[in-house]
Amino acid sequence: MISSPMYFVLRAGVFFFIVLFSATYYHRHPLIRKPLDSRNSQHGSDDYEGATFNDRPVVAIVTQPTRENSTGYIAASYVKWLESAGARSIALPYDAPDSYTEKVFENVNGVLFTGGATVSPPKAARRIYALAEAANKKFNALRIKENNGAIFSQERASLESGIPNEFEHVEADFFPIWGTCLGFEWLLQIGAGRDDILEPNFDSSNISLPLIFTNAGLEKTQIFSDEHFRSVTATRPIAMNNHEWGIEPDDFYADSNLTSMYTVTTANHDRVGRPFVSSIEGIAEKLNPRSRPYYAVQWHPEKNNFEYGSAGKDGKAMNGDLPYVAINHSDSAVRLSFETASFFVKKTRLSSHRYKNLVDFPPVWNYPSHSSVTGAFIEYYIVPSVSN
Repeated sequence: MISSPMYFVLRAGVFFFIVLFSATYYHRHPLIRKPLDSRNSQHGSDDYEGATFNDRPVVAIVTQPTRENSTGYIAASYVKWLESAGARSIALPYDAPDSYTEKVFENVNGVLFTGGATVSPPKAARRIYALAEAANKKFNALRIKENNGAIFSQERASLESGIPNEFEHVEADFFPIWGTCLGFEWLLQIGAGRDDILEPNFDSSNISLPLIFTNAGLEKTQIFSDEHFRSVTATRPIAMNNHEWGIEPDDFYADSNLTSMYTVTTANHDRVGRPFVSSIEGIAEKLNPRSRPYYAVQWHPEKNNFEYGSAGKDGKAMNGDLPYVAINHSDSAVRLSFETASFFVKKTRLSSHRYKNLVDFPPVWNYPSHSSVTGAFIEYYIVPSVSN
């Protein structure tokens, strides 16, 4: 047996090296790292320092009213769109009272305003937007003061951010909103403070278009920051539009409320050449009190992946698998759907809210659903009114 002093020195050195290597590898290797404590871990984003990281995000989807107005519905494609990027969803009935909406707000990490046909934002949409505004204003105020080395309380954040007294209790949080088609229009109406900001008679129903990026969009877009992905969306008709209402770029730029909050990243033309704003993104500047994690598109990213309704009548499809509407289902179109979902869900992971009440606010898939091979939606969930 070797027993020289040099042998023990070498053995100790090898042991130390193995321990050091193992600890370093365990810490760095993504497949064997310990799970992050989602309550305390930091995301590490340069834009949103101070936000917590949540690996179980939940998004509230505001329902659309049915013709009977006693129930609401959510197209399953929106639920699947969120799930494709790792988020669950719960329903927020469009007619929910403020108290109910606030409880939903406390249980979710973001909100989705979907497409639909209502004329103006319903009560629940306006309320959860106001709650999001209070949370994001406080979040910005605290971050700005902390950057300057100041001690800044939640109460002072409310005072200096001009938050109404009824929202003083809302805690600072990074709380994102996404709007699709009608949801895009809701964000314009709420942000401008007037429903008549929208303009009718755009000839842009049932048409897929490439996105035309503005100069500001090329410079500031977050959703399309990847140059190759941006090039694909700009050269291929993969953004499915299905709207008659919208806003022309000049009218958007004329509204100071909108321009102070959003960057117009893309603008398109309808069939007769009339321009319309097609994508907006909230200003994302670390020390700007007007920064908001709000994003909206006039087109439908969720349809590329999840809507395959066929033409037909009374639930019976015509022969030949003819589509109900002209949705692009190509590889590039499917990627557009996933990339937008992934972008938004990543933002929801920065919210500190936690899903605690699964009994009163169950996942959307707990509600009864209706499916059909024909029509605009191959599946949708039926959500009762809160009063029912």
